[in-house]
Amino acid sequence: MSPIPVKTKVYWAMTRSIVARIAKALADGNEDTPVPSPSGYALPDRKRLQGRIDGFLSGADPGRVPARLRRDIARVMGALYDDTSDRQRFGHFAPEAVIIADGSRPVFFFENDRLVARGAPDGPFVEAALAASGMLEQAALSVGRIETFDLPAPARIDVHYEGTCFLVAPDLVMTNRHVVERMVRNPFIPHGPWQLRNEYWVNFDGQLGGAGRRFRIDAVAWMPPDPIGNRTDFARLDMALLRIGAPQDILIAKPAPLAVTATRPARDQIAALVGFPGSARIYSGPEPPPAHFELERVLFDIFDNRFGYKRCASGRITAPVGQHPRDTRKWAVAHDLSTLGGNSGSPLLVLGGGEMPVASALHFHGEARRANYAHVFEQLGPQLAAHGIALT
Repeated sequence: MSPIPVKTKVYWAMTRSIVARIAKALADGNEDTPVPSPSGYALPDRKRLQGRIDGFLSGADPGRVPARLRRDIARVMGALYDDTSDRQRFGHFAPEAVIIADGSRPVFFFENDRLVARGAPDGPFVEAALAASGMLEQAALSVGRIETFDLPAPARIDVHYEGTCFLVAPDLVMTNRHVVERMVRNPFIPHGPWQLRNEYWVNFDGQLGGAGRRFRIDAVAWMPPDPIGNRTDFARLDMALLRIGAPQDILIAKPAPLAVTATRPARDQIAALVGFPGSARIYSGPEPPPAHFELERVLFDIFDNRFGYKRCASGRITAPVGQHPRDTRKWAVAHDLSTLGGNSGSPLLVLGGGEMPVASALHFHGEARRANYAHVFEQLGPQLAAHGIALT
């Protein structure tokens, strides 16, 4: 093995693009067990990769291996596997899942506030979504993207955003607690007040080619006391309310709140979910992909390989409330609509129930290839009433 020149230096600005290029190079031809990584690629097992690096360095003349090189390697490994740079932090790693990847659960764009189908999807879910397009378009006006310009935009997405929310009262939007936990400095105190890390906005546009309809987030209005963190406990309510204030432009009109209903979704009902799916970690090995990864062809076929924009997913309610063995509170319904990280906080609407848009549940969690889950509002009447939100 050739000695490593003593003058070898590695200049790492540790930008997202550099880390992504290194990760892609490691992922190409990866035969090791893939593991989740902040880079978005299926990386080799960390211990195996570190073993290969140590083997390489041990074969070189120790006197010719500068200490700086070892430190730089450690920094790269941290950026690849731990996301050690705050500027690279992008928190769409909550459990979200494409449950059925054969294309039978299509996802639609919104353009100019109209529902748009890409390609030529067909089947009962397409027919149901198109038949309810007027209602879905009206509902989508009240659905927003939680954005900040204080953090860098991730690869393939136009702005840094934390998740989805929707207007439920004139000055309140609803999202998940685990989304808000990424936005505040003191996420695990039970009753607040919670201090926002950055300046955040709700963008009720967020469409492909959209100009933006932003309202400032002034404060966290309410969260339940139990933190969510990186796990999902079905006994904990993954919901939060944010108070919004002034628009970015005085000419921007605020949409009408989206009504929430006490009617429970039933098994096999066709449903839709409006939100902002983000880019997923790419997996290129044998199917099925592990949790937190998606096949590249699935991202093309279902999401048109474009992420961070307002979308409408379609599918079916797969299990009624209380069927999950951990749903001891009897407040979670299962569905098979296609979601990705960023969909957290999306409203779930049952189709075929009328012309007026009404949300039945709040999407909060997914188990890869099994089911996605949403909190039904029927069980949350007291919490909502305390903030002036009435169930229809």
